[in-house]
Order: sequence, then structure tokens, then C-alpha cells
Amino acid sequence: MTTEQLLLHRSHLVIIDEADALQAQAFDRAARQVLLAQDGAEHTPVRDLDSQFRRHCHRLPMSLEQFLRPLINHLVWLAESYVSHLVGGVIHPDRERRSMVVPCRWDGMFASRIFRLEAGERPTAQQMQAVNQLYKREGPLEFADEVEGLAELRELLCSATDLAGGSDRLTHATLKRIGEAFSAITGETDEKRLSSLALLAARRAYLEEMRSILHRIVGVAAPLQGAGISASNGLVDALASHIPWRAAPYGPLGRALFAFSETFDPADRHQTALRLKSYVGDPHAHLAYLGEVTALAHTGTRRAVIGMSATAFMPYAPRHHLLPEPSWYVPDDVNGSLTVELQAGQDDGAGIVVSGTEGASRERAYTAMGRSVGQDLPAQLDAVAADPATAHRAYALLAPTAYNAGPALARGMISVGVAASGICVAVRPQDMAALERMPPGWVPIPSNRLEQFPHAVGRGRCRYLIAPMARVERGLNIVDRDGRSLLHVACLVNRPVPVMEDPPVLLSLVLPATRPNRL
Repeated sequence: MTTEQLLLHRSHLVIIDEADALQAQAFDRAARQVLLAQDGAEHTPVRDLDSQFRRHCHRLPMSLEQFLRPLINHLVWLAESYVSHLVGGVIHPDRERRSMVVPCRWDGMFASRIFRLEAGERPTAQQMQAVNQLYKREGPLEFADEVEGLAELRELLCSATDLAGGSDRLTHATLKRIGEAFSAITGETDEKRLSSLALLAARRAYLEEMRSILHRIVGVAAPLQGAGISASNGLVDALASHIPWRAAPYGPLGRALFAFSETFDPADRHQTALRLKSYVGDPHAHLAYLGEVTALAHTGTRRAVIGMSATAFMPYAPRHHLLPEPSWYVPDDVNGSLTVELQAGQDDGAGIVVSGTEGASRERAYTAMGRSVGQDLPAQLDAVAADPATAHRAYALLAPTAYNAGPALARGMISVGVAASGICVAVRPQDMAALERMPPGWVPIPSNRLEQFPHAVGRGRCRYLIAPMARVERGLNIVDRDGRSLLHVACLVNRPVPVMEDPPVLLSLVLPATRPNRL
């Protein structure tokens, strides 16, 4: 919590301004992701960790260096091999483009097939333990004497992630042998079902081995940082649950959760990537119990909490909607003045599809959407500007779902005659310096300064603001001196469905088990 958000009063109250922004920030910090490998990428957090370790390992105790060296080498190889197998077709994702993978979720199915359980019968804890032991070369293996072929399956799965004799052990032939091992255990003969089972088992072997290695590396993060190996910070940030800011380190399900994300595009192999995603903490509960947790930490005693925001009860905005019902609010002065219309984008008479596209195809779709919008909006704004009663609001907001959509939309609008100097595109603040050195034609504006539109940017000539929906969903103070809105129209240029694989959004949609107290 920042100093600006926390004000301690003599009346024994904690007053939090922009409470919904605080919650959104909590989601951003509680749900993280880190890139493990990408096809053709020279720099990833894992590669950077390997490079820094090689340069600074002499600063570590010899025992720690010997502990970490094989782990880091193995992690680099596993992550990049997995991506290579995705590109080469040895591993097939559940679906193209992006896919969230929680490998342990397949364990129940493995247990049901191995132990030939009836439909609806739940595996026992001992049977689930046996499935987990299939991926551990050392230690006991439950049911090894009772289920013929179980030990052989264990050897195949454990060796799949080995780099033996300089060769990769995961091949089509290996997958076939794993399928044959399952067939010997389960009695199944359907090759398609066995092939699918073998593929899931092999993917589980790779992903769980990577997760295990990452946890062991993060466990010694402090001496790594002390030795100047800062590349581990991103991994620690994604995996460590107990870092200072988190008042509630475990999530709604009572524990830290981890998943992998596979990005696969057969049309562009260099988009193929593997990421680790983590979900740690429960921002809903964190905000609901500020009086008992955060106020106690700051003041030494419990305090009543007043959370304030102009838009804190914006229903179903994924990260900004506060669950507690407001005890007091000021309704809008004007009701019934907002009209919502569905207007499908058209390009040469054909409908424009953005959702479900990726890469160059998505950029072309956004450019086509820009052409469609650019043919319709200018006439609307001209009509508004011609009426003295409405001339003050002859401006438009266009809200896509990502930063990279803005330039494509602008290019499409410019191609149909919209003046480039009239288009203002929100960009990440760190990108402003490069855009100022090489002006793009349209007017860039830092996304944290959107309230400067329209008069303080582009010499006051901008009529269109293009900004990601996540930046504008709380509303913007784009008003004149009399408090009147300057926007005539706000366009969602593609359907506002949150990406469920975006960690902060996904965590925000998981509600706590108990209803929180009021703010």
C-alpha cells in the first residue's frame, strides 16, 4: 500500500483512496508469469540465469555451486527441449495458440486407467500416491508387486526427461513404448486412446520436473542474489508466496497454485513458447480485511476502514469490482443518457474477426477494424461539433484489449483518410522515448497520462483516443472545466471478454469461499 493510499487520522480511521486501484494492483502482484523458453529466443529469464551463474558462481560456496549447476543446466535443457518438441510435433498441445496446463490434473485419469476403476469411482489416496511415484526414480513404488508392468512404466517416464548419451530421450518411439506399457497394464488396445495417454504422461513428466527444479532453485534465492545473480529475481517473484507485501499469502483455495502456459502457432513457429504462471494470495480477502490486517500492521491496532473511489463499484470489471457492497455512494446525476449499440465491423462487405487470431493475422484484423471505424466515426463527430450545445464533446474513445492493437487501428483509420495528427494512441510509458526519437505519425501518449487528452497532447488537434480497455475500464476524467464529459462515443473495438489465461484476470474471477466484510 502506498503512502498516498494510506492516511492515518486521529479519529482512528484508515482512509484508502482509489480502493479499486489498490485491489487491481494486488491482482497484478499476486498472479505472475515468467517465460521459460521461446523458439529462437536468445534471452529468457532461464537463459539469463544460466549466463549469470556461469559468470558469478565463484562467489558461491562450493557445495551450493555443485548443487545449482546441474539444476540450472537441466532446467535450460528441459524448457527448450519442450518448446522444440512442440515445434517439431513430438508434443501436441491441447489446442493451438494458448493453452493453460496444470499437469497434475491428469493424475486422477491415470489412476483410473491403471487401477481399472469403475465409472464414477474415485481413486484412493494410496493410488494417487502411486501415480505420483511413477515420476520419481528413487523411493518406493506403491502397488509395484500387484500391478504388473508398473515398474517398467516408471522407468520409461523417469527416463523421458534424461539427457543420456547426448541424445533426447523423448521421441515418437519413446511415446509408442509408453503407450505399450499402458496397454500392458490396462489391457486397452485402442491405439488412439493409448497414444493420447502416453502423450499426457510424457508432458506431465517434463512439466513437473521443471516445476520441481524451479522450486529448488528458488529455495536458495538469497545466496544467489547476494552473489549478484539477479536473473533469479523473476523466478522468485513468480514462485515465492511469502514476500513482504502479502498479508494473505495463500489464495482462495488455501494454497499457492502453479500452471504452465503453452503458446503454439503452426503458422509462426517463433511464437511457440512455454511460461510458468503462479497464483499466490487472495486480493479479495486482502481488501476485505484491511481493518484487521493492514491497519493492524501499520498502526499497531485494528482500525475502521473507509475505502473511496469514483468507480469502486463497477460491476464485473474483472480487477476493479470490489465484492463488498458500498455502505454509501453518490449515484450519477444523469440516468438513461447512455446508448449501447452493437455495430459489427465490416471490411469490403465482409465481417471482421479479431477474437481467435494471433500474430500477423490479428494485426491485419485490427487494421481492417481501424478502416471500418475510420469510415464511420468522423461523420458522427462532425455532426456533434456542428451543434453548439454538443460541440464540447466531439471526441471519441476506442478501447481494444491490448497495447499492440493501437498502432494497427491507427494505421487502418489513416488509410481511409483520418488525419494522423488527430489520432492519439496510448503506449507504455517506457516506450515514449523511442517514439519521440522516431515519430510514428499518430500522436503517442503515455498510458498513465490519459487525462491529458485532448487538449494537452498533439497541440490540441486530437479527436480520437485509442487506449487498452484495462486502462480505461475504471473511467477517465476527460472532462471540461464545467465537469462535462468530452467524449461523444466510446467504442469497444472487439468483444470485451477477458483472457482467462491472463493470470491477474483469472485470479480476479476466483471468488473467496466466504463473503467479505464491508468496507
